[in-house]
Amino acid sequence: MKNPSLEAKISKIESAEKQRRVRAAVLISKQQKQQSGSRKAVIRRMIQRAKWET
Repeated sequence: MKNPSLEAKISKIESAEKQRRVRAAVLISKQQKQQSGSRKAVIRRMIQRAKWET
């Protein structure tokens, strides 16, 4: 016995869950990109300091 309204609710919840996972993945990738950018900036600063000291 299938309940169409229940099926619709389940599919709605599943699609919302998928969207949530996608958003989380996008957020994580953005954070990683920012961190890698900041790592480059830190390295650049270290090089600048070394140049100033010599």
